[in-house]
Amino acid sequence: MLENIKDYSGRAYLLFPNENEDLDTNTTKDFPKDEKGFVLIDGAWKEARKIVRKSSCLNDLPVVSIKPSRESRFLLWRGRIKGTLCTIEAAMEILKITGEIEQQQIAENYFNIFLCHYNAGASSHPPKE
Repeated sequence: MLENIKDYSGRAYLLFPNENEDLDTNTTKDFPKDEKGFVLIDGAWKEARKIVRKSSCLNDLPVVSIKPSRESRFLLWRGRIKGTLCTIEAAMEILKITGEIEQQQIAENYFNIFLCHYNAGASSHPPKE
């Protein structure tokens, strides 16, 4: 990870909630068109906050937040905070913001398949195709 952050020098961002202005998920004007990298912390907010506080390698990265264009469809975890997204949903929002629509749609298709199978398993029914 450190090597990747170094490779994206000046173009790497930490996606994490903060008091700064949220990114508008309906536009791509917030980021230059050149290659950029995003660090997403995969975990519950309580754990993610600990990771960010304890990871000095993240201190120099600019922090960006997103304002989701929809409510999370990931209903599996307890204690979720209204207005937040799971990691894959956040990644899909970033792909949309940066204009990588084809990649966003591919990720969303896989996420839909996952949700279908998870929900079917939770209710002991075969997935609806």
